[in-house]
Amino acid sequence: MIDTSDKIPSLAASNNQSRQSNIELLRIISMFLICLHHFCLFSDFQWTSMTPGLYTVQCLSLGGKIGVSIFIMITGYFMVNQRISGKKVIRFYLQVLFYSICIYFIAVYAFHQEPGTDDLRTVFMPISSNSYWFATTYLMIYLSSPFINIFIRALSKEQHFLLIFLSVSIWIIWYLYNVGNINYSEYVWMFLLYMIGAYIRLYPPQRFTRQTVNLICLILLIVSACMALSVCNSANKSFYTDAAYFFNMNNFFIFSISLILFLIFVNIRIPYSKIINTLASATFGVYLIHENPTLRSVCWTKIIHSVSMQESPLLIPYAIGISLLVLLACSSIDLIRKFLLEKPLMKIIDKYGSSIAVPFIHIWNEIWHKIYIDKSDASK
Repeated sequence: MIDTSDKIPSLAASNNQSRQSNIELLRIISMFLICLHHFCLFSDFQWTSMTPGLYTVQCLSLGGKIGVSIFIMITGYFMVNQRISGKKVIRFYLQVLFYSICIYFIAVYAFHQEPGTDDLRTVFMPISSNSYWFATTYLMIYLSSPFINIFIRALSKEQHFLLIFLSVSIWIIWYLYNVGNINYSEYVWMFLLYMIGAYIRLYPPQRFTRQTVNLICLILLIVSACMALSVCNSANKSFYTDAAYFFNMNNFFIFSISLILFLIFVNIRIPYSKIINTLASATFGVYLIHENPTLRSVCWTKIIHSVSMQESPLLIPYAIGISLLVLLACSSIDLIRKFLLEKPLMKIIDKYGSSIAVPFIHIWNEIWHKIYIDKSDASK
């Protein structure tokens, strides 16, 4: 596990590696945390003052951005040693488009939602319209990854670390004291998370391999985050209506918990599990289904009517149970979609896609040659 050298491994070394079940399990846990966050966010709970139920929901909500952060770290961890795949881009876009269109028309005919011109434009262009903010930003990061990797490989280990340290200082430490995001955006933050995932892959940290220490750090951070929420609630009576700071990805606690949780699973050795890997392959589908802008209000307020549980002593097990149910139900739907639609379609693309893609591949190769090959030859 530990690599004490500064040498970056070759690009082709990991292109054909099978999915690691420890990382795939982390994907599942991350998506569960996202489902739990959406349960808290969209269940239409009603509070006019601070109560135990509201505080519980605030604490449970912290997991959403933790899950998102981990997904991007995982992307950097693997993509730093891989090339982008046109087939993956096509599969990604078709998956987003499929759920965007199908769920919209189900909502129109099953729940009698009135269709509109603006809605249709968003439905048929889900990436460019940013109807799924994570899908749009993730695709930008994925398409940028070849150039990010060139940048990473031009850095020494020390330069890579210093860039991460500087970025963390600006967007976490400064934000902690100044409560202002200097030139912050979701894209640049995900760029940083990608860089962190890549750094851990290229230079595995020697000081974070002791799982007992990692677990203690994780527990202390979670407890500290919940205590910080409590202090803020006590200090400012209106805080509960504007607790957005604790749900930002560049919040100190969100970032630290995400990083430690990622390091824990990187260092776990789990034998290959087909069940884990199969379920993990559906996690993006889970997001696209339950976070669909048309469906989420119906899902969390009409199908799952949780308002009556907002002050129940069973709120925590209820929230966990409902989130697990959503995760499993949406996973089942996506696995069926993969079997009935995606696999046959990708076979057709495998058979005829090459001839269709020839002109586009030629253009891409010319661009790549100008940017990378010519530059490499000139430097010799």
